[in-house]
Amino acid sequence: MIMPDKKLLPVVGGLAFLWCMFMVMYTVRVYIPVRRQQQAQEHFTVTSGVVDSASVGSAVVRERDNGRDYQVTYYYPRIAYHYDVGKRTVASTRHTYDESRFSDSTYASRIIAEYPAGKKVAVYYDPENPSDSVLELGLPPTMTWRLLCIRPFWAAGITLVLLTAHLVLLARRIRRYDPIAERIPCSIPGWGTLHRSERGFVIIRRPRLLLSMASVFFLTTFLTIFVLWALGMTFSSKAHQIARYSCGALSLMAGAVVLWKDGSRLSVDHSRRVVAIRRAFRTQEMSLDEVATVCVGWLKARSKALSLYLRSGAGRTLRLHVFDLGEDTTAITRRAAQQIARILGKPVEAESAIVQSGS
Repeated sequence: MIMPDKKLLPVVGGLAFLWCMFMVMYTVRVYIPVRRQQQAQEHFTVTSGVVDSASVGSAVVRERDNGRDYQVTYYYPRIAYHYDVGKRTVASTRHTYDESRFSDSTYASRIIAEYPAGKKVAVYYDPENPSDSVLELGLPPTMTWRLLCIRPFWAAGITLVLLTAHLVLLARRIRRYDPIAERIPCSIPGWGTLHRSERGFVIIRRPRLLLSMASVFFLTTFLTIFVLWALGMTFSSKAHQIARYSCGALSLMAGAVVLWKDGSRLSVDHSRRVVAIRRAFRTQEMSLDEVATVCVGWLKARSKALSLYLRSGAGRTLRLHVFDLGEDTTAITRRAAQQIARILGKPVEAESAIVQSGS
């Protein structure tokens, strides 16, 4: 659990805003030609045409890096063709709406090899604007690659937004948390919600499902893109399809793992005189008669997490929850200890007895 910090929240919130604004502008730039290509597939009419010429076009762009100017040559396929619409002959050079240019001429050469001069081809044109035409329908691999590359950045943006919302809500819970009040159910910041049960009390910790799935989706898509690039499969449509399905499947698996592992349930059963904490497939119990004190401290040396746990008269301990260190963590953990102590009818161990890190 990430605890809110007065300096962390504006940083994360500002970064989330700037990141999403940049992604919106970049996505619009990428999506417009994609949408036009999709509309061509839906509405354009087919006719026959003839290729006049096919060559690798080039454009020299001046760029600047580390204070040094240099020129880079970018290549693209240039295919000239003509077709008849009624009694009118129309000439065009558009292959698709994708205007990608590459520093290597390999991709452009592969495209023009399919369109030798004099070849009869199918031309798809807009009936309302016959001069608007393409030679291929569907999304070319370069467009699919761009759409795939956007995914991890959008996943990162969504993760930042969810994290910001999490920090805002958590800060609000911290301000409102009063362990002395008798309001039940109540939310214990950084842990879960306290409810009454038929036999006593229960604290249920809900897993952070959306935040975890967005984080995993970001990591899996980023790694997938890197693997495709390393294997030279950046323009393979089949590889992109496999990547999309695999990333989605891994995110769902991550959600299942989070549901299984991240949730927990603390039960105080006054009829059985038992305190039980259930995590994943493991349940630990301690008899209420055995509990001597409710403690706050570090269970292990060099641990960075502040723990809330029960201690028996014989020195046995039962960890209830771990709060990550943060600006308000110590105060919240001690308040939670007071609330648990009231429920169990046990004393809170004196602060002087808190085990310090490294002891």
